[in-house]
Amino acid sequence: MDEQGSERQGSERQRFERQRFEELDSRPPAQRHQDAGGRPAPPGYLDAARDPQAQPQVPDAQRRQTTPDPVYGRVTRFGAPADQGAQIGSAPLSGSWPAPYGPPVPGPVPPPYAPAPYAPEPYAPPAPPGPPGDRSAWAYGPAGWGPPPGGWPPPAPRWRREEHASWWNRVGSDVIDRVPAYVGLVFLVVGYLPLYAGLLHGDLTARPTWWALVVGVLLSFAATGWTVYNRWVVAGRTGQSLGKRVTRTWLVGVDDGRPIGVLNAFLRDLLHVVDGIAYVGYLWPLWDEQRQTLADKIIRTVVVRTPVPPLTDRERVTRV
Repeated sequence: MDEQGSERQGSERQRFERQRFEELDSRPPAQRHQDAGGRPAPPGYLDAARDPQAQPQVPDAQRRQTTPDPVYGRVTRFGAPADQGAQIGSAPLSGSWPAPYGPPVPGPVPPPYAPAPYAPEPYAPPAPPGPPGDRSAWAYGPAGWGPPPGGWPPPAPRWRREEHASWWNRVGSDVIDRVPAYVGLVFLVVGYLPLYAGLLHGDLTARPTWWALVVGVLLSFAATGWTVYNRWVVAGRTGQSLGKRVTRTWLVGVDDGRPIGVLNAFLRDLLHVVDGIAYVGYLWPLWDEQRQTLADKIIRTVVVRTPVPPLTDRERVTRV
């Protein structure tokens, strides 16, 4: 019974294919190789109609394009009638999803986008200004800033005449710095005074005061070490020696308004030899606009009454 039913279905299928082939042959030659939708038929279409056992090899892309047209007027998932999709040659608008896509996977709906709330920065009042004539912040910006990076030199500071140290302030600070040397010189004079007095009176047996000479020599060595530390190291790095701290003055460079460093402080004291010629250099600040000595003009330094911060660690490397 099952074999008779399968033979009957096979004969009906062959009869249906023959009728279909005859229908295709009855078309005009221009339409024989077109499917029911008017599109070109795939290779082997007529061979399958003549021989039902033949299986035409149709590429996947072309098979998707030759899918039979859906029912006219049915609205697809894209919101347009199915016949419009066939007219414009787009992908078949059937109920199935084209490979390799699939239907959307159900899951949690992402929350809507919400921008972060705006939080303004708290207002900070500006720093109070420094004392009158304070140009330390003017040269390098607000308080706490260091010197500008390399490549952009800081602007050359400018001081008014009244902001420079007066001649009396310079003399007072210099005397304070040289007190140990002056004391040692006094002991040396006291030690040699009996010897000079005896020689002037013709006393060849006169002898100096040895203890005064020993004290004077020791104080002279101590004064030399004090000068190296006080006037070269400390004043070169901070702009103030002990005498300048007492008189509240600062030794800085004309070009940048910063302490001049240890080496330049030593060269400045060495160039005071030029000032000692007839003492003209020491008197030059009395009429000079920037109240400089000749040594200051050579080494390009100035003594001012404006507070200046000491050298930073980076500046100490570049200014020996």
